[in-house]
Amino acid sequence: MVLKFWLIVNEDGGVIVRKRTPMSGTLSDAEIAVPITMDVPDAWFSRRTSVIRFSVGEPPTEDMSAEVGDVIAADESSDEAQP
Repeated sequence: MVLKFWLIVNEDGGVIVRKRTPMSGTLSDAEIAVPITMDVPDAWFSRRTSVIRFSVGEPPTEDMSAEVGDVIAADESSDEAQP
């Protein structure tokens, strides 16, 4: 059986499981939503598994090279040689 759900974890260790995708803007600053897909063979039902560890990597950093701004020309008089 394939199970698809969202695991929402807060910074205090609280956990919420949701079937539907959380709406944009509904998560607090202290929550992370992780989409999970589990493939569980029928033989596992009514049994306990060993511990399964989920590791979430670091979030992507924003690419600052795409920043757009005004070009500021240097003052040409400061480039002249001083006597």
